[in-house]
Amino acid sequence: MKNKKSFIKIWAVFLLILSCTNPYQNFEITDDFLLEPGKVYKLTFDSAVDNFPIGTIFQSGNELESSPLSRMYRKPVIIKADDLIARVSKNWRRFIEWSESKSYHISLGLICNSLANASARDINYLKKLNKWKNEIWLHGWDHELSESLAEFDGKSLQEQKKNLQASIKWAKKKLNLDLKTFGSPGNRTDESTLLAVKANPEIEVWFHSNGLIEEPHIITIDWIAELNSGMLRSFNDFIHEVNKHNNDDIIVLQIHPASWDEKELKLFEKMVDYTINIMGRRLVTPYGQFTWSKDKFNLKVEKIGENEYAIDCSSIVYSHRLDIDIEILSFEEAEFFD
Repeated sequence: MKNKKSFIKIWAVFLLILSCTNPYQNFEITDDFLLEPGKVYKLTFDSAVDNFPIGTIFQSGNELESSPLSRMYRKPVIIKADDLIARVSKNWRRFIEWSESKSYHISLGLICNSLANASARDINYLKKLNKWKNEIWLHGWDHELSESLAEFDGKSLQEQKKNLQASIKWAKKKLNLDLKTFGSPGNRTDESTLLAVKANPEIEVWFHSNGLIEEPHIITIDWIAELNSGMLRSFNDFIHEVNKHNNDDIIVLQIHPASWDEKELKLFEKMVDYTINIMGRRLVTPYGQFTWSKDKFNLKVEKIGENEYAIDCSSIVYSHRLDIDIEILSFEEAEFFD
């Protein structure tokens, strides 16, 4: 009994320390409050959210990680969902609606030639997806994939360039969407693929296994959530595997959910929640991660009242969705930054 009481006391002290080091609550914003380049915003909470004195400025990396914007400075995790067809199936709709119900950010790898025969209903469905939480990315034109040949492995440079250009063109034509991220079918590429990608400067992010390529921005991938295409690991196996990547700057959960049932969806939800709640990661889209990596240390935050903060975005280049842990009373553009 004495040992049990000691354990309870130690656990209580741990919780007290944790609450002091992270004063912000677990809260999910449902609105799209945007941080736009060149603007200043006033952020107001219902009550005080920390013990910092009025006038405190958060500007360096460590300072910003201690501000009310701390969630945005967590290491990212990306859901990379492959093989979306524009004729959106019931299973894909269930997967997307599940992510929306959880306020998750996901990235959807589209096989782009499927746009040609998609119905108006399906096209409208894709066009209405929240672009801040759902990034549709280029997963090939025809997704050719065999042991001896793949769309971007064994094809000529001209063929690879043509497929990228056709994908970009049709996404713009059908979805009014500028594709920014590319990931090849089967993650297979050859020496021509880099040249083909560089010939299409619209592509700024590349899911790739070679992290040594400097441009475009590379997001490396490993088999973490799945054992093989479409087959999830057991939860215990996933925990073992994902913790091997605990120190990685970015964790990518590559999945193929087209044939999932409800059981697999619930298993993947446990995986995602583990990376968020236990590993302390933040869900982002690939292009969102790229743009945030360019801007995250260009913000300036100042505490201007007991429950008020000014956010100076005058030095950022891209727009970003505000993502914080605290319920907001108001968020409005301000005239100046003192």
